[in-house]
Amino acid sequence: MTYEFDPVKWEKKREAKRKDKARELIEISKFLKKCGYKYIVAQYQGCGDSGEAMESEGYKTKKDFDKSYYDGGEYIKKTDWVDGKSIPIPKDKWTWSRNQIEVQNCMDKYNACFGTKIELEYLLADLIGYDWYNNEGGQGRVVLDIRKNIVYVEGEQNTNAHIQIESTRYLDNSKPFEERVGNEVIDRGW
Repeated sequence: MTYEFDPVKWEKKREAKRKDKARELIEISKFLKKCGYKYIVAQYQGCGDSGEAMESEGYKTKKDFDKSYYDGGEYIKKTDWVDGKSIPIPKDKWTWSRNQIEVQNCMDKYNACFGTKIELEYLLADLIGYDWYNNEGGQGRVVLDIRKNIVYVEGEQNTNAHIQIESTRYLDNSKPFEERVGNEVIDRGW
């Protein structure tokens, strides 16, 4: 059996899935608007073969949203680290600062109403058009602007740069060691 990969067909499938998820987000946006939100933010980071999105942040005013920033995200603090062990904190003592619990409560109501199990942060991350989780990965944030009914990504894709290097060493030392870095020839004189 041979395996043939068609990158054009693959990308078309990915784009079709992103369009389906965008349509799904229309109804969710209406529900989030009823909960009072104008902006939802999902911060993400990835590397290797995996990536994750932090719990969705919610902003009810433009002023609060404008104060938000990308800093790698904030998880809801649900545990304490004591003597090298993760100890659960009672739910009423969890800490957060970006309305993550409130957004989650709103999504819990949505999921209960419509019989779904949507994790909003991953739905938003699925709309990212570039590879942010493989190889060197990437990071950033996905912003759902409920007022304008748009999603935009403020992100970075990490790459591993390289420069072509060629070198020639005559084993009998009849000529000096020569190295070419890019288009520049460097005579080491060794």
